[in-house]
Formats: sequence, C-alpha cells, structure tokens
Amino acid sequence: MKYLAGLLIILITSASSLHAETTDNLAVKYAEAGAYFLIIHQAMEQSGEKYAEVSKGYGDQYDLCCMISMLLASQTRDSEMAGKVTLSRVEYSKKEMLKEMGHRNENISILMNKYQDSSIELMNNPPKIVNDLFAEINDAQ
Repeated sequence: MKYLAGLLIILITSASSLHAETTDNLAVKYAEAGAYFLIIHQAMEQSGEKYAEVSKGYGDQYDLCCMISMLLASQTRDSEMAGKVTLSRVEYSKKEMLKEMGHRNENISILMNKYQDSSIELMNNPPKIVNDLFAEINDAQ
C-alpha cells in the first residue's frame, strides 16, 4: 500500500511539473510571437501613413500575445513576476530577431519567412490550454 501511495504522489507531482513546463513553454512561444508582431508593427509605422491601419493590426496582435504570455506565465508565478518574465522574454526575442535582420527594416522578410506562419497560427488557433484559461476568465466575470 505504501508503494501505491508513493507512486500516486510521484504521478501527481510529475503531471503538475509537466503542466507547468507546458504552460511555460507556451508562454515563451507567445512572447516570441509578440516580439515578431512588435517589430513588424514598428517597421510599418516608420513606413508612414500608407501602412497605418496594417501597422495598428500588428500592434494589436503584439498586445494580445503579451497578455496571453503573461496569463500563461502567471500559472506558475505571482502576477508581478509573470509581468517581469513576460517583458524580459519579449525583449530578448526582439533583440535576437533584430540581430537576425541586421537591424535593418529592409531585411524584414527574414523574420517574416521564419516567424510569420507560426505566430499567426498561435493567434488564429490557440492551444486548448489558452482557450481554457480564457473560458475561466469569462466564467469569473
């Protein structure tokens, strides 16, 4: 009986760790997508009024990605730390992406080729865990 109880505790702990790792990995993906949308937003904003509406859409996607990333990060941290971690992840991803494109907007297609499809997929088809968290929030309101 002791072994069964021990095994049950290990399984519960493992499931909890796996859930924490899954939400944290997903938070990183949303932060990376947020950084991508932010860079595109800023590049289009610099291109002038002609791209203002498209630029705003990318800015909105950035905001939503950051909110989702922070929501996911807050599953394993307090709110203040989740905010700090999210902003750090976005900033780190942004720096890496800017390096990839040589800090030149003319090379933005490098980022579009690498990040656009996965970022848009995250937003258009969020994983079940994200939908479940939004459902919990809606139920609480």
